[in-house]
Amino acid sequence: MVVLGLLVLALWVHSITSPKFGNLTPWRQQPGRPKPLPKDSDHFFAGRFHNLSAHQHNTQPRLQRMIKGVLGRHSLARPPKLSALAADFGHAKPAQINRKAQPKLTWLGHSSVLMSTEKQRVLFDPVFGAHASPFKPFARRFAGSLIPNLAQLPCIDVVLISHDHYDHLDFATIRRFDHRFKHYVVPLGVGAHLIRFGVKPTKITELDWWQQTHIGALKVTLTPAHHSSGRSIIHQKSSLWGGFAVQSSDSNVFFSGDSGYGGHFAQIGERLGPFDLAMIECGQYHSLWPTHHMLPSQSVQAALDVKADAALPIHWGAFALAAHAWDEPVEWFCLAAAEANLSTLTPQIGQAVEFGSSTYPWWRGVSSLAIDARGEHSAAPLKSN
Repeated sequence: MVVLGLLVLALWVHSITSPKFGNLTPWRQQPGRPKPLPKDSDHFFAGRFHNLSAHQHNTQPRLQRMIKGVLGRHSLARPPKLSALAADFGHAKPAQINRKAQPKLTWLGHSSVLMSTEKQRVLFDPVFGAHASPFKPFARRFAGSLIPNLAQLPCIDVVLISHDHYDHLDFATIRRFDHRFKHYVVPLGVGAHLIRFGVKPTKITELDWWQQTHIGALKVTLTPAHHSSGRSIIHQKSSLWGGFAVQSSDSNVFFSGDSGYGGHFAQIGERLGPFDLAMIECGQYHSLWPTHHMLPSQSVQAALDVKADAALPIHWGAFALAAHAWDEPVEWFCLAAAEANLSTLTPQIGQAVEFGSSTYPWWRGVSSLAIDARGEHSAAPLKSN
């Protein structure tokens, strides 16, 4: 017990001294930043943020259950070496004369997506580090899942960060590319982490759910999600989480961030839809945390709820944070989408696509999850509680 206590103490001291953990008390006054007032948010009380849906109990998986869920991995949780493509960082260009240009989307692995319009570039949840964890042995990135020309990443007009978990807010990425990131839009409290990373406060806009801001020609709205936050065992849910709706004169897209399935997706569709495309969380699910991550079939339903014409499954393909096979999420998602007549984009990491592009199941050439003649998964899909 003494050794365990010393270990916990050492981890705590490390967490308050190392900037990669961010700011564990985001509501403390900081130089150069007006003190935000979380009390003005109707879902901030008792010192933390809470989810909208009462029936989902505002709980999160206990640490020991999370560890059990991750350690009990499927034998195919990690693929052989992937072959991410060199990304095309140019702006979207019409494929045909007199055709209206569409934004160009480049999936960069996990939940990182670059959206390029004719005038602006938007980067969602950039995580280009080797580990989705503050400690190197854990959450190691899949070999070959990082684009080879990352050093050529261009200047980004706005970076949108959905919440502060390590697989969505990466210290190394922010430190490396902050000089190329012109502005950040984040949920309440996440700005404090960025400031501790070294980002200038003037580059940060914090939003509550349903609040909007304009970045150039873009209107950005923070949307609700059912999830949690926290970069240490203590101070959980001290910053907000969410998704984003990004609207311009040419398009309207939705980015889910991390979320369990719930009625908020229908609300988003009614208030901000329809959407040309939804980037929907698909992966890292487990029966131990059914209210914090969706099953792929629920992800398809979420895309339908927000009134999306097409969907791009994200939150897979770079890290093994749950027990399923690495390619099970996209296989399951595509089957459910086909049954629901939902158009799906499944680009290879680094491949640029437009909304109506044709893509193919590239992951089957890496290591396929066996599908029998009836089109069913070799491993039965996990049931939601």
